[in-house]
Amino acid sequence: MRAVVRETHVVQYADPISVDAGARVIVGRRDDRFTRWLWCRADDGREGWVPETILTSTEPGTAVVVEAYEATQVPVQAGTPVDVIKEFDGFAWIQCEDGRLGWVPSSVFGSS
Repeated sequence: MRAVVRETHVVQYADPISVDAGARVIVGRRDDRFTRWLWCRADDGREGWVPETILTSTEPGTAVVVEAYEATQVPVQAGTPVDVIKEFDGFAWIQCEDGRLGWVPSSVFGSS
């Protein structure tokens, strides 16, 4: 789906979690607002928010990631056209015209 960014987004996490399918992660807390996201830590020490739908367990402790995932965010300026590839619990995975891929809050499109 094509969309236009209405609010500039600045990257919050410079070196987020990135894991292959089958990787084990340490599952921490659940986000208070976006409750389907869990804070996880990979074996390489990188951390980030992971959708609960790709984990074998949503309880604190160890879980296995069932599909490759990266928590990369992409900075975007208001007025920028992007392709929304998928949305999940308040966030969108987008592709910019220059090919960059990453997560942004869905609110940058004017919805929450």
